Amino acid sequence: MPDLNGVAFLRSLNKKPATIFTTAYREFAIEGFELEAVDYLLKPITFERFFKSVDRVLRNIKKENEDDFLICKSEGFSRKLLLKDILYFESIGNDIKVVLQNELSMVSKTSVSELAVHLQQKGFLRIHRSFVINKHQVTALSNHEVLIDKTVIPVGRSFRKTFDDFARLFSAKRLF
Repeated sequence: MPDLNGVAFLRSLNKKPATIFTTAYREFAIEGFELEAVDYLLKPITFERFFKSVDRVLRNIKKENEDDFLICKSEGFSRKLLLKDILYFESIGNDIKVVLQNELSMVSKTSVSELAVHLQQKGFLRIHRSFVINKHQVTALSNHEVLIDKTVIPVGRSFRKTFDDFARLFSAKRLF
């Protein structure tokens, strides 16, 4: 690449793709791995070594996709729900209401506490004793409430610190 090297190009991207560097120069390897490159191949590259790197990328993609859903038992069925389609979970007595995009919802027998722990690393956040929200679905927030789609969800006092951390990140992405 005449005007930009691969490391500089990768650094310029907001969302980094799975990357395998292929080069004759060792000196960029550390920088490549700091940018979370999957592999760094030095020329001349054997087919076996290249194949091994591509296989690693494919395994990582498969693993990510396996984690993108959960199974929810409701009305006698085990339903596969894509995490990206879930807006939030709401506690209703001993059950939980799962609210999905397109105003769909279902009720399942589980607890908010169980869900919050299980989904914490997958983009969900408990902001109230009765609510676990999908952080990626938040459309607006104030000091004491979150707006998801058309639903206003309160922030509980005991979840204030967690919410404040999220609110700082949310506000840091604003354009104006």
